[in-house]
Amino acid sequence: MFLHDLGHALLRRWYLVIVGILATAAGVYGIQQYIPITYKAEASVVLVPPETAVIEGENPYLYMGGLDQAMSVLIVRMNSDSIAQKILHDDPNLTYSLAKDATTTGPIILIESEAPTGDVALDIVDKLLKSMPPNLVAIQDALGVHENARISVMTIVQDHEATEVTKKQMRMMIAGAGGGVALTLLFTGWIDQMLNKLKVRRAAKKAKKKGRLAVQESSESMDISDSENPDASLSSKSNADKPILREPVTTAFTEDDKHHRISHNALIDR
Repeated sequence: MFLHDLGHALLRRWYLVIVGILATAAGVYGIQQYIPITYKAEASVVLVPPETAVIEGENPYLYMGGLDQAMSVLIVRMNSDSIAQKILHDDPNLTYSLAKDATTTGPIILIESEAPTGDVALDIVDKLLKSMPPNLVAIQDALGVHENARISVMTIVQDHEATEVTKKQMRMMIAGAGGGVALTLLFTGWIDQMLNKLKVRRAAKKAKKKGRLAVQESSESMDISDSENPDASLSSKSNADKPILREPVTTAFTEDDKHHRISHNALIDR
């Protein structure tokens, strides 16, 4: 079906288009209710080098270049299932993640949490911030690092109000709206095509039936005319049955022909 045919079909079956749009709107509303809005909270922490690594009187931020390895190890530990189970308690509606902040070059870790309510999201971030120092200590204890040479962690920023996350909801709503509109167009075009075929079949059947009626009426009119004039029909039938009589063929002779014949016969007798 070409685009112009589809356009004509949509105009002819406008009521189907309206029904499809209303059904699509209802489906989008259902998606909005089924997929609730979630809330996200964030925080950022930075690893601080030990006192022994910093020259007295120097700025500690100038010595953060070698802390990326410790940061990577801490991120892996905090994202492990054992830590997640203690914080999320196996609730599938709660999530969090720790990753290196890609917007900076320093050893800064970005913490993100997501939950059905803002208070829960903020609580997850708070638990992560409180659990990071002891986990960093545990990592360094495993290597036997002295107290004066240990790396510490410091909170840079922390959200005190969660923000709404509608990306997933909007994505599903847009997909539902697009799918509903596409199905409406295809269904309307298909229905219009089927109805047109049915209309053509009915017209052909009606024309065929009308031709049969015309033939039947013609034969009936001939039967009526024959019944009104039975003598003509009988005479035509009897005339058709009678044999055709042929008249005898006679030959006419003139007087000269007779005289010539007599003379010819007399010569023969002699």
